[in-house]
Amino acid sequence: MNVRRSRWLGLCTALVFAVGGLASAPAHADVVLNPGTVSGSAGIASWTQSNTNVSISGNSAGYQGSSNQSGTSFSVTIEGSQTYNNVNVNLYKSGSGYSQNLSINKGSANLTVPGGGSVTYNMTYPGGFIQPSIAITGGQLASSRFYSSMSTTGLSSYGNSYGSGTNVVAVPAIAATNHSLYSSEAVVNVFDTDGSTVLCQTTIRLPNKSGLTVTDGGTTAVAYSLTLTPANCARGLEGSVELKNLPAGTSVSYTNVSSNGTTYKNASVSSNPGTYSLEGLANGDYRPYVHWSTTGTVSGSSLRTAYYGAAPTKVTDTSGMVSRDFVTTAQTVSGNVELSGPWAGRLHYGNATMQGVWGSYDATTQSYGSTAGAYAHCQINKTSGDFTCLGFEGNWYWQSVSLGFYDATSTNKVNSSMTIYSNQNYSVAQSAVTLSKREIPTSEGQIVFDVVEPAGAATIPLSYPRVNANRYD
Repeated sequence: MNVRRSRWLGLCTALVFAVGGLASAPAHADVVLNPGTVSGSAGIASWTQSNTNVSISGNSAGYQGSSNQSGTSFSVTIEGSQTYNNVNVNLYKSGSGYSQNLSINKGSANLTVPGGGSVTYNMTYPGGFIQPSIAITGGQLASSRFYSSMSTTGLSSYGNSYGSGTNVVAVPAIAATNHSLYSSEAVVNVFDTDGSTVLCQTTIRLPNKSGLTVTDGGTTAVAYSLTLTPANCARGLEGSVELKNLPAGTSVSYTNVSSNGTTYKNASVSSNPGTYSLEGLANGDYRPYVHWSTTGTVSGSSLRTAYYGAAPTKVTDTSGMVSRDFVTTAQTVSGNVELSGPWAGRLHYGNATMQGVWGSYDATTQSYGSTAGAYAHCQINKTSGDFTCLGFEGNWYWQSVSLGFYDATSTNKVNSSMTIYSNQNYSVAQSAVTLSKREIPTSEGQIVFDVVEPAGAATIPLSYPRVNANRYD
């Protein structure tokens, strides 16, 4: 074996760190790889996928590898002289108006890969199909999507299928006795009483099915029946939408309202203030929310209202159009990120994220607090480190700060990012909030990659080295 260290220069990656009390760069560590190869076939009987994605993980040292190839065969290059306990294959097939997907996960794989060698490992299983059918009275199917799952000791699988129009596509599945269909849905055109005029298009969540048996080479039929009437188009949500108290020079650039319930629909609103209407909702419970984005003096800020907050967040729609207004008074939440060390003043991009606090469940209001499900996001000024997010009254926490660094001029190009998580809680009332400054010392290190080759062998190429580092306080 020989280590070709002459290739270090072009195969180095620089890494920017957030440090605690470090005055100088940390010592670099060399990564010398001794890879092996895992090859095999993946799939189930009676179905041939067009694409195979394989990932291998579950190693005590943290090594993992993956590949994405056409056909049913695969080859994964991964660190050798190691044992891996998890193999996942994601199989995909699509065509005009349809798609099918099957993910198979093998736990306790006990796959040992020799360094510099190869091993065969197949992920082929007996299998068949779950074939749904949908009988519709009073309308016509526009599209459908089905999801399946199965789990036994050391083996699990997830499948899905999509079909446009009246084509209901079978879900590929491993032969087993405990499959379930869940969260499946049908998009339907609802007819008027004349039986042909389309009144509206709506999405209907189909009942879950469990205890399904799939045999090798067999097809398991699952039947659904829907009766549609013009009343399916009479239910809906409507109301006013306004984000008030915007800072001077700030305007709303995007507004979208989502139904978030039995039927999923959304509507864009072109003005602030404005109105929305979500028609064609099925009978059921909804927790609607609105998502705003802004431009101007507070640019790149986004705000989502709570969807599990205090009443009237929950709406029960049984007939007609139900009114639900979203008139929210915005308050600014400002802060500053200050970098020190070698990367001070060299921020390439930055983002701050706030999350609404989920409190204890209140059975009377059926909520987890006024901000439960709320979200706020804003850009950090890369020169000053200042940021201003928009929030509303209630309890929040500063979830994270994401920072990116880029330098193409150095000998070893730097393309590094870090995310710093926080649980700093604060309350937003009817006034602006200023968070304490976040001081982040930075340092940098260099990690050198190389590959071991047999004596006299050609150089094994290595490209795109990437490093993930974690630090916990």
